[in-house]
Amino acid sequence: MSKKAWSGLTVGLIPDGNRRWSQKYATSVDFAYRTASKKTMLAAEYFSKQGLSNLIIYGASQANVKSRPRQSFDILIDAFTETYQEYLKSQRDLEINFSFFGDLRCLDENQLSKTQALSAGGAMPGRMNCIFVINYSYEWDILSATQAIGETALGGTQLLDALPSARMPEIDCSIRTAGEHRLSNFLMQKHAYAELIFLEPNRKLC
Repeated sequence: MSKKAWSGLTVGLIPDGNRRWSQKYATSVDFAYRTASKKTMLAAEYFSKQGLSNLIIYGASQANVKSRPRQSFDILIDAFTETYQEYLKSQRDLEINFSFFGDLRCLDENQLSKTQALSAGGAMPGRMNCIFVINYSYEWDILSATQAIGETALGGTQLLDALPSARMPEIDCSIRTAGEHRLSNFLMQKHAYAELIFLEPNRKLC
């Protein structure tokens, strides 16, 4: 595809299998997450150079956050934010707008500060938008909408417009690594016409 052909498109990315990878190679979960962070950053750089408009990375579902030890979630967030920040310092010409989406109340002060630092540049025109989704579920999306507009005034169109995810772009294609064939509650309403690609274990993304 030419650079022009990528313009206007949105790709979803589910970098799965990090914990299984750490068990297979007898490494720490922290090392596995940091390795995955570097790979997703390389993917973001690749898509940015191709002219892609939006890359949405699914970092953690709400089910993940609720079912796993808090320490595991902290390791994930620290690995991704710190690795991305280091990468940006070494690649100053990288044209990417970073932002975070989901129920961010799960972040502590230090983590919130790190996400804000990555998002500090704002959405500069002409750059690819890289959106990191954490602590998300469709249930949270709907509950947030009903709380925002009030249950008594709830209507179908109002609900869709009030969803926090309403401002997110429609996904054209989603890629999941590590062999699992499911979306795991990843912005389901944005996948209405998306193509799905499930990579087998050890298959390189790009």
